[in-house]
Amino acid sequence: MIKILGRFRTACFLLTLCSVLFVQSNPAWCQTVSTDSVLTLQRALELAGQNNLSVKNSALEIEKVKDDLAAAESERLPKLEVKASGQHNLVRQRYTFEQGVFGNANATGPIPDQDTQITSQSGISGHVVASASLPLLQQWRIGVGIDQIKVAEDMARQRLRSDTQEVEKRVKNQYYTILETQSELKAVDESIVYYGSLYQLVHRYVVQQVALDYEQMEVQARLAKSEHAALTLSNHLITQKEHMNQLLNRSLDTEFEVSPVPGPLPFQINPDDAVASAMNQRPDVNEAKLKLTHEQLGKEAKALEYLPDIDLKIHYSKLYNVNLVPDEDAAVGLHAKWEFYNWGRRQDELSKKTKAILQAKNRLRETKSRVAIEVKSRIRSVNEAADQIRVSRLAQVAAREKLRVITNKYRVQATLLQDALRAEAELSDANSEYNQAVLSLWTAIADLEKSLGSDNDV
Repeated sequence: MIKILGRFRTACFLLTLCSVLFVQSNPAWCQTVSTDSVLTLQRALELAGQNNLSVKNSALEIEKVKDDLAAAESERLPKLEVKASGQHNLVRQRYTFEQGVFGNANATGPIPDQDTQITSQSGISGHVVASASLPLLQQWRIGVGIDQIKVAEDMARQRLRSDTQEVEKRVKNQYYTILETQSELKAVDESIVYYGSLYQLVHRYVVQQVALDYEQMEVQARLAKSEHAALTLSNHLITQKEHMNQLLNRSLDTEFEVSPVPGPLPFQINPDDAVASAMNQRPDVNEAKLKLTHEQLGKEAKALEYLPDIDLKIHYSKLYNVNLVPDEDAAVGLHAKWEFYNWGRRQDELSKKTKAILQAKNRLRETKSRVAIEVKSRIRSVNEAADQIRVSRLAQVAAREKLRVITNKYRVQATLLQDALRAEAELSDANSEYNQAVLSLWTAIADLEKSLGSDNDV
């Protein structure tokens, strides 16, 4: 029940983050674009999960461990072997059995009754051996090894979750960066329009001889600087989209547009609840727990090596073109092998396993402490970034109104051109600070979502 409540709190928290603020303050971002080329954030995350090469490699690691598991489970089954050999006799062999070498029977006399000579056959002779061996006492040790591989598979799944979440975070950050660049480009375009209008006004004043030539040149220079900034931002946008396409493992030249992402409102979340949720969900915490179990099973498997190996064996052999000895043999029985003394080697190996368990326990404690610090720090960063948006928004509104008032005054020659240029520069700075604040908040939220360790946050 506590786990369900924790997930419910997390869901409510993430739902609160999606409240609309940024779209309302940036209506220009809501321009209509072709729906065929629109890449939403949710779709970008889906494509990354399906196509990203890092995620695919992590998934392949799971498949590799599954292959190890299938190989280990086959160790429980009988081992079937067939051996065959053929040879050509280069030297003719002779064997002599002296009279009575096998005893002396009352009824028949000496066996053999006279010296007997047997020679080997010439040509090719052959030997075939077939056997089946089923491990008995080793089944215990094999079972522990299988359990260890299953834990390794779970660890690989946690690494896949971790890699997927890292890729999702990178996709989100890249998506937000594209949106922020587009917002800056929109602000620069507005500056170009403003400087173009102001240039015409100053040019008229120069003609009327109420303004000086250098003022017209200064406005022209600022217009050129804004146009250059627009070119630079456009190039940056192209590069950023190429990086996004790389994350999605598709052609770098794939054209797409991004859609606005609602900006989150300030929120409150209990840090202790967030930490508890992260302890249950974080892949690195779960992997550290599994690593401890893996090391404990490794020690158990090593301890079982003290037991002897006992196999049930079935054996059959056949000789071809050989008459000297019995040419066929079949048997069934038990085969045991036990290294009863190993000069302290196994004790040293067990000692090493014990130390590995202590290391795993230390890593688990260290990971939990790091996660707790990280989650609380991310929460504070989100709150700081949300408050920075409020401050930047107020400054942006004030700078826009100041520019409007001073521009109107300049039109009636009630103020200096320098005041209008200074006001426009202040608005540009305010717009840049606001866009950067929004990007910082989005980035902080992406970091927090990854710190919580839940899947499919968006």
